[in-house]
Amino acid sequence: MRVVVCGTRYGSAYVNALRGHDAGLHLVGIIARGSDRSRELAARHGVPHYRAESEVPRGGVDAVCVAVPGAAGTELAMDFLRRGVHVLAEHPA
Repeated sequence: MRVVVCGTRYGSAYVNALRGHDAGLHLVGIIARGSDRSRELAARHGVPHYRAESEVPRGGVDAVCVAVPGAAGTELAMDFLRRGVHVLAEHPA
């Protein structure tokens, strides 16, 4: 299953969990605002850094972990749900 993580503060815990997981879960991207830390995290794990849901290729992801609070996290979750992608939302939407 191809997974994208949204957010890199708490989301980094998901990134680390996915990278150490060996049950068919594969980190395929990170969505974040674009800080140096976020870009470095994506580079360190060898995955693309995206700034928005719209940058993630259609058909390129099976599930997302949204670890972004507030309206921005809700919007990300809803955008991916509309695409038919499974969503794990860390914060209430």
